[in-house]
Amino acid sequence: MFKEYIKEHLNRVIGSTCGLIVGVLFLTIGFWSTLLLALCVFTGYYLGGGAKNRLRIIEYLNRTYKAVIGLIKGK
Repeated sequence: MFKEYIKEHLNRVIGSTCGLIVGVLFLTIGFWSTLLLALCVFTGYYLGGGAKNRLRIIEYLNRTYKAVIGLIKGK
């Protein structure tokens, strides 16, 4: 019965589990530490996806850097 429920509602089970993990992390290590951990996990996952993803993230970082520099310089 339990295995059938998981098969039928896999997305809900995964979402609930992720929510539980994030909630426990908030309570144990704090909000900012949890966000930093999530950013590191996402970056590692994204970079581990292959050369295409690496190029996309480098392009994104370049655009972001240029936008921030433009804001700082007042352009």
